[in-house]
Amino acid sequence: MQPEKIDDYLLNAAHPDNNGKAELFETFGFHSRDWETVARAMCQMAANGEVITSFETLHGVKYILDAVIRKIPMASSRPVPR
Repeated sequence: MQPEKIDDYLLNAAHPDNNGKAELFETFGFHSRDWETVARAMCQMAANGEVITSFETLHGVKYILDAVIRKIPMASSRPVPR
């Protein structure tokens, strides 16, 4: 996961294309400049969730998952793949 995409897009309520994503992540305890925690949680979702559908977008393949997002503490996690 790219740190810029998480910091500058997902966790940035001021981004013009954010559409409430930052607020949603904040309800789960994720905050701006905490990209590694978000990346770990998203990797866990991808590994454990079920892909409902996928489709091409201008930015690549978009996957829709049925998954649970959990905040993973730093001490108990593995490094985040980039």
